[in-house]
This record gives sequence, structure tokens and C-alpha cells, in this order.
Amino acid sequence: MSDDIDRIKNESWLNLGGDEEVLWWGNPSIIPYLPMFIIFFLAIPASGIAYYYTPIGVEVFAAIPIALALIGYEYLKIRRTFYVVTNEQTAYKIGIISRDTMDIPYHKVQHVSFSQDIPGRLLNYGDIIITTAGTSTDEKVFKNCPNPAHVKQELMEAKQQYMQGSQSQNNTPLDQDQQHE
Repeated sequence: MSDDIDRIKNESWLNLGGDEEVLWWGNPSIIPYLPMFIIFFLAIPASGIAYYYTPIGVEVFAAIPIALALIGYEYLKIRRTFYVVTNEQTAYKIGIISRDTMDIPYHKVQHVSFSQDIPGRLLNYGDIIITTAGTSTDEKVFKNCPNPAHVKQELMEAKQQYMQGSQSQNNTPLDQDQQHE
């Protein structure tokens, strides 16, 4: 696991502070995409069978590189999407060539929830929904996140520890003396 943490720490898009630690990171679950992959893989032999048994020409074989390109693109998109939970923020990156990154400091996180449909519940994946304050869009989503209950718990614990640390840093010595009186 520490090799994985080191790998994500070295990603150029992830802006970590000096004392910031990566607590969890992951990619979207591949499970919800399996039906699409299966259909594309079945399209390859189906095009060969169609070519053999029908008068359709070579254009049927054009489906093979198209199917392989779509499978490859979707797989790369999944593997190049990262969700990260640190002790100071949560972050994500989506995209292969163009990319969308977002750092969400815990002081802006209002609420965290997750949702799972029936297949997600059975196969343990779902969406993490992070509601934020002071941003152009109120909800950020970790789509098809593996083990969403665990990730939500990690995120909430990290936020709670961050907020407790922020409150103790905001107390001046005078404030602490007044609390003991």
C-alpha cells in the first residue's frame, strides 16, 4: 500500500502541502463498465461471423478497430481518474488528454453522502457526493467509487480531525486561560 501512496503523491496534478498525508486514494470501479466491455468484445467475433455468413463486405471488419478503440478509451478514462482523501483536503482528477481537477479543502465541505443502486450495493461500488460551500457547483461526485461506505467514513474522519486541529490552532493562549477559569 505504501508504494501506491508514493505513486499518487508523485502525480503532478495533486497539490499536497508540507505536512499533508494521503489517507486513501482510488480509481472508479471497473465493475459498472463490464457490460459495455462484454458487448464490445462480443461485437468482434459477431462481425467476423456476419462477414462469413452474409454478403456484407469488408466494412463489417471496421467494427473491430472501432470497438477496440472504444474499449481502450473507456479503460484509460477509468484508470486515469483518481480520487484522493488526505488529512487536509479531498481531490480528484478526471480525464486523459484534457483533464478536470478539483481540490476541496475540508473547511468548505458541508456534507458527505453516498448513493448506490442495486448492482452497486451487490458489487460494492457507488457515488460519493460531497456538498461544498462557496464554489460554483455545490456537489462534487466520486463516480463509481469502490467501497463507498468506507471512503465516506475515511473522508468524514479526516474532515473531523482537520476541523478539530483548526479549532485548537485558532485558540490563543488567552482563550485557553479563559476556558480554565
